[in-house]
Amino acid sequence: MSSNCTNFSINEINDDHMIHIAPNYKSANPTATETSANEEAFSFWFENSAKRHSNWNMTSTHVFQATSTASPKDVVTAVYLSVTTKDDCKAKITKKILQNGNVVVDYLWQHVTHQPEKVQDMVRSRLPAEVKQWIVFHVDNNMDWKAIKMLFRIDSKCLEELEAGLGISSFPMSLHINYHDVQNVINACLNKLSKKMSLIRQVSSNGSSS
Repeated sequence: MSSNCTNFSINEINDDHMIHIAPNYKSANPTATETSANEEAFSFWFENSAKRHSNWNMTSTHVFQATSTASPKDVVTAVYLSVTTKDDCKAKITKKILQNGNVVVDYLWQHVTHQPEKVQDMVRSRLPAEVKQWIVFHVDNNMDWKAIKMLFRIDSKCLEELEAGLGISSFPMSLHINYHDVQNVINACLNKLSKKMSLIRQVSSNGSSS
């Protein structure tokens, strides 16, 4: 498995992860439109609003064909993001970059199947991409679940507050990770290695018979 890994350090995996907050939009309208002057302004909105509501994965990107009659408000690129949940949540973000540099977002913000601001939902949700990359890095360095688990430092008081359902503002990112998350990465690595060895044997066999 290739180590296209994050720079996530052990301190960061044990650092507190902010609790999500519920979107503050009118429930009568399930889609909100946000307009940013440029990419930098969009990034600020995404980091401070959308990512506080839920975790997101980019699902696809579409680049539109340029025309000679292009308008400043024509869409140049569309980026589609979906929620990283294990259920069939329909919440999504469509980011449209316009010819004039503006960024328009269509935000389907309602989470009908779950409540992403609840700690239990956050822990049960799919791993954020950077956390999965952290696991890949350590598996690539020959660490199994037992070794990786030893890296976690979870405060006992925090666990007691989580179990008691007390109102807390953050929890350790390492709580996202369980045995199956690590084992899935290990299995993917073994499957890739097995296919590679099978291909090598096949090439070797063809060379011997020729």
